[in-house]
Amino acid sequence: MKKLLLLSLGVLLNGCAEPVPAGGPAARAAVLIGNLHDKNASVRAAAATALGEMGPQNTGAVPDLVKALKDENEVVRLRAGAALKNIDAKAAAEAGVH
Repeated sequence: MKKLLLLSLGVLLNGCAEPVPAGGPAARAAVLIGNLHDKNASVRAAAATALGEMGPQNTGAVPDLVKALKDENEVVRLRAGAALKNIDAKAAAEAGVH
């Protein structure tokens, strides 16, 4: 899991997305949520993965992850679903993620 998070953050930091700040979890989550709307699907997928890795304290990402379930890119949809499960299993089930 840590390796995947580092890979995801590496994509974000080296991609066209806004860099993830070194501040606390709330600052990182805010940037990652913004990156869910990036034009690059790899950035969106990496942002979803990183948000999921942050775990249940990241409930502020739930609405944007639910929207990402309808992304045009399959990988983004899958990663958003996995992130939702990690953050809020009930919200994931309500959104149709199994």
